[in-house]
Amino acid sequence: MSSPPQYGPSFAGKPSADMLELPQLSAAKESFSSELPSPVASPRQRRWNPARLEDALWSAIPIILYLAGIAIVAAALFQTSLPCLSIQQVGGTGAIDFGILGSCAITPNSTVKMCTSSAISADFTPSLIAISTGLPGFAVMNLPFRSVQSQTVFVVSLVLFITSFLFYLPVWTLYNFPSTRLPRPIMRLLRFYPKWFYQIASALSFIAMCFIVSIGVGYKLLMLAYLNAFNQALLEAYEAGLVGVGGTTLWDGAVGPGFDLVWAGCVFVGLTTVGIHISLHQCDYEKIERYEDDNLAY
Repeated sequence: MSSPPQYGPSFAGKPSADMLELPQLSAAKESFSSELPSPVASPRQRRWNPARLEDALWSAIPIILYLAGIAIVAAALFQTSLPCLSIQQVGGTGAIDFGILGSCAITPNSTVKMCTSSAISADFTPSLIAISTGLPGFAVMNLPFRSVQSQTVFVVSLVLFITSFLFYLPVWTLYNFPSTRLPRPIMRLLRFYPKWFYQIASALSFIAMCFIVSIGVGYKLLMLAYLNAFNQALLEAYEAGLVGVGGTTLWDGAVGPGFDLVWAGCVFVGLTTVGIHISLHQCDYEKIERYEDDNLAY
């Protein structure tokens, strides 16, 4: 009697070739799967991603330039320790230092330094009165008594640069911290028109730079004109024999290092403008537009 037909693989006797290959294929598949990289990075890898760290450092450069530019321009305006024009008594203690918004003076034969308060309408008269007793002839009349236009332009340039920073800061914040919560109207405006904020910040920064350059050059030329007139008046007083009469002495003047701060501030403002243009060229605003905020109702 013949045995019934077998329709499946026979488990009796010697195993077939297919049965030997199945475990090998399974082992190879498991080995290949273990070698594939994980599609989801761990939180630690996301936190210390070198690309994100490099991007954060580059994006922080405009903020650093903004803060440095504001600090330098403000220092150039309000300080008098680095004057724009300095007049020193030869062989004495008298001196007068002209800043942008104020001045300081030391009376001859004294060591007390008197400074005027900072103001847009700078009044240098108190400082001139303090040193007038040591100046021969009418030399004191050839020094600036007050200044208004230059100080106004300097202050306007600083205000424009600060305004540029206020336009740039929100888009910079949303670019680097997309989940930041801001007032709803501002968020809507930033999400729909981030490019406008970049463009306005860039335009204001560029205008501020032009103002600082132009008024810096103009104010330096003005100080040089006063210095030349003062030296000419001293020469005429010396030729007339007025030096030494009534305690008057010779004085020496020079343009001070205050303009170095002006040029440094101009450089930082210019670099900030370039940095904003780089952000525009890289289309950083597109990341702000594409970010989806589920809690924001457009």
